[in-house]
Amino acid sequence: MLSPDSSTFPQSRAREAGSFESVKAALDVISPVSGSVVGINNELVNSPDLANSDPYGKGWFLKIKLDDFDSDRENLANAEGYFEVMKKKVEKEHEQLKATRAANKT
Repeated sequence: MLSPDSSTFPQSRAREAGSFESVKAALDVISPVSGSVVGINNELVNSPDLANSDPYGKGWFLKIKLDDFDSDRENLANAEGYFEVMKKKVEKEHEQLKATRAANKT
């Protein structure tokens, strides 16, 4: 279920726009742009699986009216670009975990 924070109207770039809770986890939804939230997908309340099964169709979270697209354009990514960002984050976390485990063995 998507729960927007009422303080996020208007929305600032890189700020939490709300949270998404599933059976397995609660995740913060971070906005890559600045603007005003003009729509929330309440269909996700009854069908949260849409976020995975149809993310570019019925599984959208928020609609945001942009303040300045040109200044926020560089913060946007397509699926492949986002995958690469997340892959680097996972690799970094993995390396930190390995370092922590090695330090705890000594």
